[in-house]
Amino acid sequence: MGGMGAITQAMLKEAEHLGVTIRIKAEVKEVLIDGNRATRVRLSSGETVTDSKVIANVGPKLLYSQLIGEQHLEPEFRRRVRGFKVGSGTFRMNVALSELPDFTCKPGTHLQPHHQSGIVIGPTMDYLERAYVDATQYGWSKQPIVEILIPSTIDPSLAPEGQHVASLFCQQFAPELSDGKNWDDYREQAAETIIDTVISYAPNFRDAIYRRVNPLSARFRAPVWFDQGRHPPWRLRVGPIVG
Repeated sequence: MGGMGAITQAMLKEAEHLGVTIRIKAEVKEVLIDGNRATRVRLSSGETVTDSKVIANVGPKLLYSQLIGEQHLEPEFRRRVRGFKVGSGTFRMNVALSELPDFTCKPGTHLQPHHQSGIVIGPTMDYLERAYVDATQYGWSKQPIVEILIPSTIDPSLAPEGQHVASLFCQQFAPELSDGKNWDDYREQAAETIIDTVISYAPNFRDAIYRRVNPLSARFRAPVWFDQGRHPPWRLRVGPIVG
């Protein structure tokens, strides 16, 4: 299927079909303002690119605090930008499964429509709020928000017949732990918390994990951090810049 990369490759082909020129390794250093309009960008190479419009897809914190000089912003808007929090940590876990998760709300390990969808464990707004508060107080959520994708239900070539691979995208996790703690020392404990959370909804999940690289029955990567406006915490995605 190509994974997430297939999406950008499809966008690339369509853009080129429409006559769009795409440049790589052309880092934008500054968005230049003429009057009250952005019509030029300066690259890190020193080159200036001019057009009738400049469209940015970077986060607001990066755009308005680094690429556009604050002298071009109204005082109130500048205050909101400075208060915009963007630090967010996520925990990625990849597992190989001997069978599909058997959810108590949709019983069965046979292939069902929900197995081919994004499965999100985050049942209420209070649950989401607690996950965030836990991360700020303890470093990670005691009951994290977990999104499960099982790509082998769409592309069987990703796993042996009758088996599956799953990817878990989990929040909330603090980018940095307090008191000098290191994620290398705590990521296995965090992984155990994630597995416990999933089995409270799909009791067979732990036993179904057969490919492992440590005693936790899970293969995982260290938490991934999104910063500088790329991925703000869920509760701050529309504010305070919007108002």
